[in-house]
This record gives sequence, structure tokens and C-alpha cells, in this order.
Amino acid sequence: MYGILLYDGVEPIDVGATFGVLSMAKRIVPDLAFTGIARQPGEVVCASGMRVIAEYGIDAPPDALSELIVTGGPGWVDVVNDTATLAFLRTTTARLSAICTG
Repeated sequence: MYGILLYDGVEPIDVGATFGVLSMAKRIVPDLAFTGIARQPGEVVCASGMRVIAEYGIDAPPDALSELIVTGGPGWVDVVNDTATLAFLRTTTARLSAICTG
């Protein structure tokens, strides 16, 4: 399963492009799964004010998480100072990749 890291101030194009690419890939690999992960499950406000929903929080990510995509955006300044998010990134067994400033 792919996880997409969401946080307040995330760049909407990073969110949309990532979900879009994975959605297209799912047409070829129907069992491909992906979801949003944030500091806590629920609403996340993107840099533009658009709102998205994270299904999972970092305290209870999906068991099948194998890939984690770290998104970019102006909110990264706050995320790099969030000790819980940093601990999650340091300890996850998922393979990490990043987009833009992620």
C-alpha cells in the first residue's frame, strides 16, 4: 500500500498529482492501494485552502504500508519541527520517496 503524507500547508498539486498517478496505475494493477496519512486522521488544509481527508494518522498507519510519499508545500516548515511526524518518518519500515520540497 502507498501512503501519501498530508499536512496543513501541503501543496495541492503534490496531493492531486500523486493520487492521480496512483489512480491511473490502479487501472493496470487493480489491487494497488493508496491512502492519505497525516499527523492525525481527518481534515487537512492544503496551501490553497482546499481541504482533503487523511484516512490514517501517523500513530496508526495502515498495516500494509510499504511505500510512503512525502509531499511538498509551504507547510513543510512546520512539519520539519513536528517531533511526532519526524519520529514516524524515521521509524517507518515503508520505503520513502519525496515530491518537490517533501
